[in-house]
Order: sequence, then structure tokens, then C-alpha cells
Amino acid sequence: MEIKLEKKSETNGFIHVSVKEEDYKAKFDKKLEDYRKQASIKGFRPGKAPMSLVKKMIGKEVRMDEVNDIVTKGVSDYIQEEKLDLLGAPVPQPKDTNWAKETEFEFSYEIGLVPNFDYDISEKVVADNYKIDITTKEVDTYIDNLRTRFGSVENPEESAKDDFVYGEIFQMSKDEEGNETKSFSVETLIPTNKLAESQVDKFIGVKGGDSFTFDMAEALPNERERGFALGLEKEDAAKLSGEFTMVVESITRRIPAELDEEFFKKVGAYKPVEPKLVTEGEEAQEEEQPEPEVMNEEEFRNEIMTRLKEDYDKEGQALTDIYLRRDLIENTKIDLPDEFLKRWLMFANEGKFTAEQIEEEYPEFIKEMKWSLLQNRILKDKEVEITREDILAEARKEVQNMMMRMGGGMQLPEAQMDNMAESFLRAEDGKHYQQIATQAMRQRSMQAIRESVTLKDKVVSEEEFAKIAESL
Repeated sequence: MEIKLEKKSETNGFIHVSVKEEDYKAKFDKKLEDYRKQASIKGFRPGKAPMSLVKKMIGKEVRMDEVNDIVTKGVSDYIQEEKLDLLGAPVPQPKDTNWAKETEFEFSYEIGLVPNFDYDISEKVVADNYKIDITTKEVDTYIDNLRTRFGSVENPEESAKDDFVYGEIFQMSKDEEGNETKSFSVETLIPTNKLAESQVDKFIGVKGGDSFTFDMAEALPNERERGFALGLEKEDAAKLSGEFTMVVESITRRIPAELDEEFFKKVGAYKPVEPKLVTEGEEAQEEEQPEPEVMNEEEFRNEIMTRLKEDYDKEGQALTDIYLRRDLIENTKIDLPDEFLKRWLMFANEGKFTAEQIEEEYPEFIKEMKWSLLQNRILKDKEVEITREDILAEARKEVQNMMMRMGGGMQLPEAQMDNMAESFLRAEDGKHYQQIATQAMRQRSMQAIRESVTLKDKVVSEEEFAKIAESL
């Protein structure tokens, strides 16, 4: 078998494969012989059917399988041996082949090649390093949310400020015959503290059975919050405007919990227990652990401030990373074989996308491809290797996040956390492992970028940060 590379440009070329009969004949003949020995062919004893008949029956399929196997392996080995850095994967070129009669074959695969490119992550690159200013206001808001979550619920007769009004919301329109009909209807719970001032008074002082009209777009100008309130996607909620009617069924009022010992126990606000130190030569003895001491209000507020700072530091860094990544992609010129990549996307996703859809999504695809190429180069140039410990560290974070989403905010012992992380990596037949390895690669490459460029702290308020994040 002969394999040759034909380069059309720095980023585009073809791999040509020539297959002679001797390249596959031994395996081909053996499979035919094995079939003859085992097959039950009418008119012949097992193993006595003429080879010409066996070839006529299965020769075409066997030859096709054997040739495809050696070509696939040969091309893969050639790419590795020649150290070809490919974009996507080889795309086979269409060719009519008579597998029943031909014994020698020619195949061609179009390939995309990673081009040489320069990037800059030196100290000359200056970027904002976002820091979110945490004040007592954010602490108060966080605690108020906890108090509401762990408080009690009442159903007063009449609504007041910050209550939830439940009922049917609908909009009337005329059908083709001119009859009024409900064009939109949903039963939902409206939080009055999310309503615009111009409309909120209409929801205050109402009782079950009352009905009133309001302007949807004015009442809930934020399309995302409008969607949450109505149980719709943001895009669908954005289409709703004009006058709507609400028929009230009931009122819900949340009574915040008091900042007392019972509340602190419910939210798990305990002082950390210091482990007993064992001196050298002293054997560790199992002792009943004392019940942890509940925090007081001042200690609890300090703990919340610490947690918020940690969380906001992560969010600030994530925003910094988004801008660093975006600017690096935009400022790095990488000449890519666009037409080949579109053909490869069509081939790799055969039947899933149309040419029009690929054309539409192509700009975003190219951004991700450029970012992947940049990550690989940066890690290589900085001699950064993704280790098992890097992957395990990311898996620990993922497990902890999963526990938080399920309502378990406690930090498990290190050994138990490691066991859960290992189990997570093994799940889904290794799919989780690949996802976490990609996350680790992203983290290490972003770390390398942050350490190489000049970062200047930019302090923003929580409100400013939220606006910046929403605009992305």
C-alpha cells in the first residue's frame, strides 16, 4: 500500500492511497476459507463448496471490508508518523468502486492542516482584572433571601407590598370571524417585588375573585423576568405586550424567619470544630465529637461576607477570562481553510444540518476552533501538562457544585470527596472524564494567559457587574 501527501496550500491538501491486491489478499483469502469451512451451502458438504462459488456469494463484501480496514488504519498511522496536525478529520472523496471486479484501488482524502500563527500574551497586553466590591448591602440581601427561604408562608385575604399574587393571566383578541377569544392564558404566581413602579399598585390591595387589567411590557420590562413569571422562554415572553387581564385566585405572603438560634441551625451556621491534635507517640482514640456551637449574628454575617467574597472573586475572574479569551481570538490572525471546514462539518454531521444552517453557525464554530488552537499552542509553548491531579481537582469542584445544587452545602472530608470525584470521572463510560479534562485544559490555559499579560484591577459594584455580565 502506498500513501502520498499532496499539499495544495499551507492549510489544505489530500492524502492519496493506492492499494494493491497483495496488500489485503492474505486476510481476504483466509476469511473466504473460514466461511467455506463453516457455511452450510445447499448441494455441498461443509468445507467442500467451490471457492469460486464462495467468492461469488461473499467476495464483494469481504473485499470491501478488508480494503476499508487497511486503508483506515494506514491513513491513521500515516498521519501519526508524519506528525500531521489536522483540522477536523480527513474527508473521503466520492468514488465509484466495483468491489466485485476490481482488485486494485485508489482513494483520496481531503484534509485541513493547522497553520502557523503568532499570538501575543506578553506583558505588553493590558487587560482589566474585574473585582466586585462587596458591601454590607450584598450581605443583607443574601441573609434576607435566606430568611425568606426558611421563613413561614401565609395566605392573607388582601395583597400587600412584596406579596405573591396567584391567578389566571390572559389576553383577549378577535378571531377571523370577529369574535373575542383568549389568545394567551396562563395560571401563574406574580411576585410584586419584581413589578415596575408604574404597574405595581394594580397588584396591591386585591383579593381572591378580583380582576384587573395591566400593561404586560410595562409591568415586567425585563424580558427574562417576564419569562420566569409566565413560565416561558425569554424569546417567547418578549413577544407579549399590550393589555392583559388577571383574575386573582389567592395571595401568598412569606414571613421572614427571625435571626435566632433556630434559624442559624436551619442554615447550618455552626462554628468550625477544631480537630484534636495527637502528639507524637500518642495513639488516636475515638471520642464522641462535641455538638458544634451555633454562630451568633455577627459571626454569621462575617461568614456570609467571606463566602460572598470568595464567590464574587470567582465570578470576577470568570468575567476577566471571557474578555481575555475574546480579545485573544479577535487579535490573533489564523488563516483557516474555510471551504474545507464547511465540507468537513457537512460530512461529520451528515443529515443533522443543512448547508444553510452550517453557514449560519460557522462564525461561532470558527471562534471555538481558533480558541482550541490557541489553547493547544499556549499549553505547548508554556510547557504545561494536564495532569491527573488537575483533572481530579476539576472533578472535585464539579461534585461540590452538584451537591450545592441539590441543597447540600457542606464540605465533605477530603477522602470522601476524592472517592466521589473518582466515581464521577468513571461514570457515563468516560464521557465525564473527557468533559472534565477539557475543563482542566481551559483552566490551565487561562491561568497561563493571566500570568503572562498585565492585569489591572477594575473594581465594580455588584450592580455594575450584573449589567456587564448580562450584556455579554
